[in-house]
Amino acid sequence: MILTIDGNNLFYRFCSYMAQRNDHFLAKTGDDAALMGAVMSNINSTVRNMGLRPEAIYFTADSAHNFRQTLPYPDMNYKGTRTYSDLFDHDVLKATIQLFGERMRDFNGWCFSKIDGFEGDDLLCLISKHYLAHGKSSIIISSDGDTRQLASWNGKNYIAIFDTQAAKMNKYVHLDFGKYPDDEFGGLFDDSNTTELSFISTNAHIRVNPVELAFVKIMGGDSGDNVPSVYIKQVGKDKHLSFGPGYSKSLWNKKSYPADIINQLRTSEDMRRRIASDALQHMKSHELGRIGEVADNILRNIRYMFLDEMVYDGNQIAVVEEHIHNHKLMPTNIYTSYLDRLFDNERPAPAISIEL
Repeated sequence: MILTIDGNNLFYRFCSYMAQRNDHFLAKTGDDAALMGAVMSNINSTVRNMGLRPEAIYFTADSAHNFRQTLPYPDMNYKGTRTYSDLFDHDVLKATIQLFGERMRDFNGWCFSKIDGFEGDDLLCLISKHYLAHGKSSIIISSDGDTRQLASWNGKNYIAIFDTQAAKMNKYVHLDFGKYPDDEFGGLFDDSNTTELSFISTNAHIRVNPVELAFVKIMGGDSGDNVPSVYIKQVGKDKHLSFGPGYSKSLWNKKSYPADIINQLRTSEDMRRRIASDALQHMKSHELGRIGEVADNILRNIRYMFLDEMVYDGNQIAVVEEHIHNHKLMPTNIYTSYLDRLFDNERPAPAISIEL
């Protein structure tokens, strides 16, 4: 089993938590030892409490630039409207993530994954999908809802997502996930409940349909990433109505789209026009002359928000494949002795665990 960690997500969560309790936390001259120690301890306790035995641990981080910023949509300002907490210095935080990753390079089985042109989510996707294709399961540690698109099950191996921010540490698995007697999770996943659509929550896991999640996001857009929905109409002088997540989900529930609908939308203009027509009719819109525009917006949103190998070109995949190839699998050891090695004697890492 491979463990992949959404580094930016984990660090930002812990930093926000700790900054709320210390007005001077991670200032320009601040000490970053407490933050790195808390993150390391959280990873350590997660692995031990779940009884995981990963063959490798990939810690991913965002690069300064990513390929989405070069997509041919001049009117888009991808993530340009995001606001960030003023409780801490974000440049210091980015440097801390980099330092943490570089120190991880010396540990058996760890790999710091930061590649120019990629966001951490892209690396989580390509690394976990690579191992799935090569007969190995993966667990992704992230509270980012986008990563749930990656939940997979091929009849033998899986990609599961652990949200360590949630009080009960929600575990997301593919809708069709099946329990095997020799499953590495043992009794962690309870297969006593099934569902036909979307997901079902139990004390053990939450089942998700990644195709549905991707469809809703592509059609409805994402205000956090500043990606608009595929259709926005003016309903007053200063008022607009968009085909947001609510409309997108109800359209999904109303129709019976095929399991490969996203790939069809990516490759077929006819399919994009069909879904665009469905969307306009679902909103009872009479602007049928905008079907072509909506179809184009569907393709745009796939390029910005869909997490799957199909959205990357051959060169991008080759870069990540080389990165994986250069990292040898070996038994990992991330227990207490590694906490001591992470820092010098002047800045010991506190062995603490924070429940976010």
